[in-house]
Amino acid sequence: MKKLLFLCSILVGWHSLQAQNQLEAKSPSHYVNIKKKAVNVLPKGRREAILIGNTEYVYGTKLGENPINDVQDLANKLKSLGFHVVVVTNATLTTTKQAIRAFEERIKGAEIAAFFYAGHGMEIAGKKYIIPIDAQLKSTVDADDDAYNIETLFLRLRNAGAKHNLIILDACRNDPFKNDATERAWGDNSRGFTPIELKKMPEGNVYLAMATGWGLKAANGKGRNGTYTTSLLKTLQEGVRLEKIFDRTAIDVKKQTQNAQNPQFVKEVSLEEEFVF
Repeated sequence: MKKLLFLCSILVGWHSLQAQNQLEAKSPSHYVNIKKKAVNVLPKGRREAILIGNTEYVYGTKLGENPINDVQDLANKLKSLGFHVVVVTNATLTTTKQAIRAFEERIKGAEIAAFFYAGHGMEIAGKKYIIPIDAQLKSTVDADDDAYNIETLFLRLRNAGAKHNLIILDACRNDPFKNDATERAWGDNSRGFTPIELKKMPEGNVYLAMATGWGLKAANGKGRNGTYTTSLLKTLQEGVRLEKIFDRTAIDVKKQTQNAQNPQFVKEVSLEEEFVF
């Protein structure tokens, strides 16, 4: 009986040791797999951005330092998120065209191409424009000659073929003309952009973020930055989906302006991949 008990105890001990050895053999690979899943993040591709801020209008109302502060502060934020950034301030029509053409060449094959504009904007007969500082715009027919059509910007981005294309417009668009340095509009109607129809971009996704909505104006801001850019700088964070950033920005702007300014965000998706800052 004693020998039988002794043999049983040996067998129990041996099975326990085998079980422990098997657990230890499995555990390292098990934890390694968990680690791999936790850090399975795609590497960042090339990120390009151009930021244009206009304030020193020769024939229109100056906007103070806010548009310049906007592009400088946003440039610093984007650089911290891995972007190569070009900043253009107080751009004439010629400078605007040259900068956008150079940007088109630079973004070929990029993960994301981001365009930001702060300054005066305008809409005439359904056409949307950003306004260079040397635009005279004595009548509506001058817009095609003196301003930069946003549709042209869309076409250039589409042809360049970046995977994701982001356009941010911190401006509002009015017609006809008015002097009011508190608003980023060139005109006295309180009408912002009508809805912009995004054309399908077969080579990538396009996102359009606007500081204000249909029928509203964009405030130039009372602090260092424009109202919209102030909120964007607060919400722009690493690891957050692009759409989430602009949802949060819009909510913050509406709170800050008591719903007087209602930012818009629209997109045309042709790829399944999402962009994460």
